[in-house]
Amino acid sequence: MVWVSPVQLNCGKQRPVDPEVRRAHMAVVRASLAAGEKFGLAWSMQLMRASHYRVVISAEECTAPTIYASSFVDFTVRCKPTVESRRFQPVALGIPGLLGLYSVRRLRRKI
Repeated sequence: MVWVSPVQLNCGKQRPVDPEVRRAHMAVVRASLAAGEKFGLAWSMQLMRASHYRVVISAEECTAPTIYASSFVDFTVRCKPTVESRRFQPVALGIPGLLGLYSVRRLRRKI
């Protein structure tokens, strides 16, 4: 069995990422693996918070109590840019307002 263990790094404080906060396959089970044999695996993960993270991949044998761990991989998740209402609100309110004024002017000219 192989599983991924992400750890969040904040100002030197390390804490495991809660499984409810991340979206990932928790573990993969492989029936057998011969000595020296390798298998590829694409592990997708979606983390909800922008922060610094460290990940380690762990594996264990069913017949032995030994756990094997990979070396650490550090990475950073940046903030996702969001739409700010201050940027588009003048346009969203201004265009209908201008159309309304234009319509009122046209109606007054016809009268």
